[in-house]
Amino acid sequence: MKEIPVILITYNRPSQTEKVLDSLKRHNVKKLFIFSDGPKSENDLNHIYETRLLFQKIDWTDPAIIENDKNLGLANSIVNAVNYVFQKFDKVILLEDDCVPQKYFFDFIETCLDKYCDNENIFGVSGYTVPISNSILNNYPYDLYFYPRIGSWGWATWKSRWQYFEYDLSKAYQKSVGEGIDLEQGGNDIPRMIQKIKDGELKDVWTLNWVLTVYLNRGYYIYPTLSHIENIGLDGSGVHCNKTNRFKPNIADSKPFRFPDDILFNEQIYRNFRKYYDVPQEFRITKKTSNGLPKNIKVVHLSTHDFGGAGIAAYRLHKGLKEIGIDSTLLVLNKKSNDPSVKVLPNVFSGYNIECTNPPTNKSELYLRQKGRWEKLLSKYPQHSDYLELFTDALSDTKLDYLKEIQEADILNFHWVAGTIDFSHIPKALIGKPIIWTLHDMNPFTGGCHYAYTCKKYEKQCKACPLLGSNYEKDVANHNWEQKAIAYRNLDINVVTPSRWLGECAAKSRLFSSFDVKIIPYGLPTNIFKPHLKSEIRRALNIPKKTKIILFGAVSINNLRKGFKYLIEALDKITISSNFEIIILTFGAFPENLQVLSKHSIYSLGTISNELQPALAYSAADVFVLPSLQDNLPNTVIEAMACGVPVVGFDVGGIPDLIEHRKTGFLAKPENAVSLFEGITWVLSSPELHAQLSENCRAKAENRYDIKIQAGAYKQLYENLLKAHQRPFCSIEGLIQKGEEFFHKGNLNEAERKFNEALAIDSKNAMAHNNLAVVYHKQKDKEKAEIHYTRAIEFAPDNMDYKKNLAEFYYVEMGRFEDAIKIYIDLLKINPNDAATLLILGHICFALGNYQNAIHFYQSAIKIEPLNQYARKSLNRLQDNRYERQGL
Repeated sequence: MKEIPVILITYNRPSQTEKVLDSLKRHNVKKLFIFSDGPKSENDLNHIYETRLLFQKIDWTDPAIIENDKNLGLANSIVNAVNYVFQKFDKVILLEDDCVPQKYFFDFIETCLDKYCDNENIFGVSGYTVPISNSILNNYPYDLYFYPRIGSWGWATWKSRWQYFEYDLSKAYQKSVGEGIDLEQGGNDIPRMIQKIKDGELKDVWTLNWVLTVYLNRGYYIYPTLSHIENIGLDGSGVHCNKTNRFKPNIADSKPFRFPDDILFNEQIYRNFRKYYDVPQEFRITKKTSNGLPKNIKVVHLSTHDFGGAGIAAYRLHKGLKEIGIDSTLLVLNKKSNDPSVKVLPNVFSGYNIECTNPPTNKSELYLRQKGRWEKLLSKYPQHSDYLELFTDALSDTKLDYLKEIQEADILNFHWVAGTIDFSHIPKALIGKPIIWTLHDMNPFTGGCHYAYTCKKYEKQCKACPLLGSNYEKDVANHNWEQKAIAYRNLDINVVTPSRWLGECAAKSRLFSSFDVKIIPYGLPTNIFKPHLKSEIRRALNIPKKTKIILFGAVSINNLRKGFKYLIEALDKITISSNFEIIILTFGAFPENLQVLSKHSIYSLGTISNELQPALAYSAADVFVLPSLQDNLPNTVIEAMACGVPVVGFDVGGIPDLIEHRKTGFLAKPENAVSLFEGITWVLSSPELHAQLSENCRAKAENRYDIKIQAGAYKQLYENLLKAHQRPFCSIEGLIQKGEEFFHKGNLNEAERKFNEALAIDSKNAMAHNNLAVVYHKQKDKEKAEIHYTRAIEFAPDNMDYKKNLAEFYYVEMGRFEDAIKIYIDLLKINPNDAATLLILGHICFALGNYQNAIHFYQSAIKIEPLNQYARKSLNRLQDNRYERQGL
């Protein structure tokens, strides 16, 4: 093996130590350091002596042997040993006296230490792994995986990583809490062990210090998929391990060779690992700070994607909040980030208290299904405007009520949420929680479009949508608008817009005019988006020094709103000069069949996958041009400025917030190619002017758009909202909350008492009436249940949940089919695509012998949800021959 030093920690187990030494001999380990701890009591002396006699039998190398007279304990022995060896070496392998290296242990460890030496996010290598089933391994293409928890049964690390080791566990813990580190990310046993140490129940542990060190540095450990270590200390002889076969691994029988180039994440392996270290959950009480706020504010962001303009902005904010200690989670449908803190909404909602998963990437079937619905919806309006790039409805197949993350959140932060919230059926989990809605376009307050262009109907009410080419007032835009209007009445929404323009539009809109609107600009990592060496980048792109690079970037070049045609028209006014050549450089989706006529060369960088690539592209450019016809606060403009690149754009939307005319760029007259041409030629007019513009751009980005500034503003907003929401349990909200807690615990009498106390304060509180009706329903008191179901609807006539509760009560408990049908039909008028309501109507019609209507409702439900087995079985039953005799 290579000359990497190996540390062996021993104490009073001669039989185990001998097996480890035999293995080291077989592997011909040369640089061997043996540390032998002293006795805790006289009872240990004989075993320690027997262990030390084994060292004298070592004949294949000359080990360094350090024998302590006094007992240091396991933790000090390991930490001191590692520090000792790192005085002379940059890498180390450590074995305890019960960890026996198997055939390929050193091959695996040495390869990993060499291959991943420069990856600063990797903190160590474990030779042991928990057992992994073949069903998982057969679909996994590598011989190792990455996990945030450290492994201590035969492991290795680098001196450069060990330098971060935090010796003070209390300090590491306080720092982790302060930074919002998820202490359960590697297993929920970690915070419990920390608590046991604080309570004095657990002592002599070093691993928790190393675990928190890795957590604090956002690090990972490497584990083999098949173990290269056999732990023979699970016989009950270890300091911290009881006798168990639970961790007995599958040993590798072939040399590992499949090593990924970078950190990757596998959801199945992650879950498999967690099941070995997660212990049963207990009820947890959130600790409050002195000001009454949760010690770690739990913020859950909801976004359709973590990529694209809005998705990138949401992801950056999420990461920025985590950096300043906020417990932030981002829930998405489609994921590209490979970040475990970004979780994916499930495709199927079965059962309560579901946890979202965090795979490396995800393309949601649920989203594709909803996208198909939007496209079908738009196809019904063939005369729609070419500028209508997207039209989305207010429906979704998600059930946010079921999600543990939503239930436990202190603050919900919505972003671009098309397809993630069913506004026709507002989840109870959203009601009463403070909601920040970060607007990335106009869709939340329109009937479906995302940019309204010249249309102002959203200021009063969307109908006869001009972008759809519709003349019908009760069109789909009006229907969507009505659904949102009803939903928003029950939500505590606080609006944040990145630009002043979008803030003014939101404040003027009828849907959002009653909500507070705050302006918080986007932030970005200015340590990535910064000026990079222009000459080197151009050399890599094979672009001559004299060339002037005009950069344009958008998610799609085809998007008419981004105004690419105006850039081409403006640049064609620039005459070709012998002094320099002009190249149009683009990034974003550029279709191969797209024909662009220009006398200047166009180079496309294509779709960009990470943040460094656009930073380099910006740095190569002389000017960035974004001639958008309508825009919020484009990420691309901020990114360009952060890289020191002057920007030319039209004086529209949020672009004037970014470009200071003739200071950081040029504001051209909207939709005016001549004015755009003037701006581009002015920016390129002299090197001195360009240098000053570049300096101004970078300064503005650092002072106004750094991610820490944005995250700090949101943190203050969260704290202010939570303070405003604090109410004692004698309040109506507190009483209802306590009543719900009693109800879920099965204490119906106490639940009834709390809901009645709430009504004593406010006799018209619809939620208290509905909850009390549910209690009476459960207690079989039908008369009282009907009274309170009816009053809940009386005081909240737009609440669909309350209406469904009463309809179900009429149908199931009272047999009042006609009354139930009337309510369900009213609900269908609001949401014709409610498959659950259609299914129930089918059942009622079947019970009444109205088979034709039953078939109609079942078929309608299947059309909306083709996989709805209940509807299919009911329909098949109806179409059975036995009903032919009854006139079907």
